[in-house]
Amino acid sequence: RIGTFKSMLLYIQEHYHEKVSLEEIADVGSVGKTLCAKLFRTYTSKTPGEYLIHYRIQKSLDLLTYTRDSITDIAYAVGFCKSLHQDFPGYYGVYPA
Repeated sequence: RIGTFKSMLLYIQEHYHEKVSLEEIADVGSVGKTLCAKLFRTYTSKTPGEYLIHYRIQKSLDLLTYTRDSITDIAYAVGFCKSLHQDFPGYYGVYPA
């Protein structure tokens, strides 16, 4: 099962900037959506969607720190459809600046 989980995790890490669905993640591991979610809960304590958001925010922090790109440009670069302002405060309690 760890190999299955790793393949799904790698898929997220390689495609985080795209629209990613639970079905796509599960297909990569050749498992159903329920088992996919269970594996993510077991190994990350997050759902696949929560992990994806967490990963995108981590990538956005790197870009905020090491580039002069605008917040909007960074949000789109990491796969957020609207803005970092929607998800960032839920994880860090502050807005990106």
